[in-house]
Amino acid sequence: SASGRLLAQDDNSGSGADAEVLFSASQSGWYFLDVGASGNTDRGTYVLAGESVADDFAATINTEGRVSRGESVTGLLSFGGDSDWFKIGLSAGVDYVISAFGQASVDGLLPSLEDPLLRIRDEAGRVLLEQDDFAGELDPTAHFTPGSTGVFFVEVTSAARQGTGAYALNVALAPTDDHGSDIASATALLLDSIGAGAINAELAAPGNTDFFAVNLEAGQVYQV
Repeated sequence: SASGRLLAQDDNSGSGADAEVLFSASQSGWYFLDVGASGNTDRGTYVLAGESVADDFAATINTEGRVSRGESVTGLLSFGGDSDWFKIGLSAGVDYVISAFGQASVDGLLPSLEDPLLRIRDEAGRVLLEQDDFAGELDPTAHFTPGSTGVFFVEVTSAARQGTGAYALNVALAPTDDHGSDIASATALLLDSIGAGAINAELAAPGNTDFFAVNLEAGQVYQV
């Protein structure tokens, strides 16, 4: 910092034993770079170089970022507090699965984003849904069913305020519900003593329920 306080350091994150630091300044002004040998046990010449990392996608409704159903796109959170928005058209009543996961950039400029955060926004940029971790993992998966057809925005940022890294974003249709979720659409199921009525099923999304209709005889004990 301007007062000489240590803000970031690195030993060998670059190529070979080279040091490399990705840093986002919280305030504009003068900072100091301190170069020394690891462990202070060596000497020699070195090259000090640096450059700014461009923001790939804006965090507004005017973003150039686009994503479509069935498509995977990649991006970079290049500095602390960075956020990328992607425009997408979605249909009313259709169940979508939207996921983001860390993925090291192809050029090796940034490592994998450790803890992505997803937000789904309406056409005006208002937050409709926020998803952080999912199924015990840091990579989020959001299940979203729009109430109306139109333009939406998917935002990818870091759950850690200063988190940086590369990621991939994927939008897909949710799996077809294998069994009905109410009495009218219940699946008929036969229960018998040898288990021939066993059925394999899947709860495809959070909040999904499966209804089954069974014919039971009075006085008979059943184990389900």
